[in-house]
Amino acid sequence: GDPSAGAVVYHENCIACHGEQGQGGFGYTLAKDWPAADPAAYIRSVVGAGIGGTKMPAWGKNRGGPLTDQQMADVAALVLTFSPLAPAATPSPQAAGPLGRAASLAILGGLLALGTLALVLYYRRA
Repeated sequence: GDPSAGAVVYHENCIACHGEQGQGGFGYTLAKDWPAADPAAYIRSVVGAGIGGTKMPAWGKNRGGPLTDQQMADVAALVLTFSPLAPAATPSPQAAGPLGRAASLAILGGLLALGTLALVLYYRRA
């Protein structure tokens, strides 16, 4: 397949679901490492036959779609040029703050004790 010819077909038929660089969206992510022994053949078969039980239709002419075998080969060649996305950075845990948990709980307990004492003294006078 020819990736530059595949770009035309991809932009006309695939970009709406799979994104401009195969990053996914409504459709599956295509910018990835393909585990198949012959990834181009696998991509051609999925494009041609679709994926049952999903919104991915069959695009091959022999299955009622608009694409020829050459167009599917071109799209497969283009998809294989997409760079796999870098894994998302794992967020680091938030810092505990200037005080540790034990100190924070001790201060909170002291404030509650002072509040309770203030209420007791207020209602004794009343």
